[in-house]
Amino acid sequence: MRARRRTVVTVIVLLLVVALIAGVLYHRYRHPRLYRATVLPLWLGRDLDPHAINDRGQVVGLISGSGGGSRLFLWDRGKGVRDLGAVRDKTCDINNDGWIVGTMTGPNGVEQAFRRDPNGAVELLGGLSGGASEAAAINDLGQVVGRSQGLKDQGLVRIWQVFLWDRTGGMRRLQRVGDRATGGTDISDTGKVLGYMKFWEPSGSSVIRRPYYWSPDDPFNDAGTPTPGRDYFGMSDQGWVVGRHVFARSGPYIVAWQDFAGLEKLFPYSLGERVLEQPVMMINDANQVVYCEEHHSRWEDYSAKLFAPQQRWCLWDRTRGKVPLDSYLPRGTQRFELRDLNNHGHILGVAHLKDKRTHLAVLLEPIAEKWEK
Repeated sequence: MRARRRTVVTVIVLLLVVALIAGVLYHRYRHPRLYRATVLPLWLGRDLDPHAINDRGQVVGLISGSGGGSRLFLWDRGKGVRDLGAVRDKTCDINNDGWIVGTMTGPNGVEQAFRRDPNGAVELLGGLSGGASEAAAINDLGQVVGRSQGLKDQGLVRIWQVFLWDRTGGMRRLQRVGDRATGGTDISDTGKVLGYMKFWEPSGSSVIRRPYYWSPDDPFNDAGTPTPGRDYFGMSDQGWVVGRHVFARSGPYIVAWQDFAGLEKLFPYSLGERVLEQPVMMINDANQVVYCEEHHSRWEDYSAKLFAPQQRWCLWDRTRGKVPLDSYLPRGTQRFELRDLNNHGHILGVAHLKDKRTHLAVLLEPIAEKWEK
């Protein structure tokens, strides 16, 4: 009897082992590992705050907690992290030729946009009417966009205004002088500029930030063109802006929009599930989109603490469709901040761990052979 019982137990254990192996093999076959995750190293014990990545895999950002202010860093896989010097705690960017833009304190103590060439030479870009300026982005033509405190209506009051800088024309504002603060956030390789304009709500209690789009080659577009809605975010190098749009007949879609070209539907999403509520999306020239789904439980109204919204990061690709990204993030990630997406599908961001003290700079790189299958 005991021998028979041992045989039955052995058979059950073997079946369980076979089922486990089969499950693992099935999961790997059905869900291949599409990304390789790299956590950028600390710099002298300090966290890295990554801002942008170019198509060569170079990452630029700020070194956090450096005591005397922020410092600029450059990372690549061959040379690791390099400290490029003191800057202001503002946005920075890098183009495919290795030119970097950001903000530093000028000789007169005023913040100024700068650009840094691959050899380390730094050039201050000035400001509108001598005011402060902040750089946000640079394209492969070397054009820089950001915001500067220009004079309002030729008076003494300064207001933030979107600027475009290039080698031939220097710094110039893109919108008509007015009483609405504006700023540039991105510029395409075709010279299109994505930014924002601020409006007071009718009640006057708060400010609305509305996305705007400028075409510097259009002399009649100096006022800017509002995007079709407020939920439009990142822009590709070809000048397509990604956003959310609800169509009367077909419902809610993630779309790409360009002035004069209109809307292109990319993929639908469910409005009923209240997903994609976090206003962060990016698009590249392959029309890949990285976005955040925010899922809410029906029990959330009874206990917001026990049934808190769940954020899930995804990439949408024309061939593969929706690709979940959360499994590639470091173990213990509670919140992820998307920072950039390049044209090769590299995803850059910051993972905030559950201990609420650890912040990791994370780079997700597609595994080429897995994507070719």
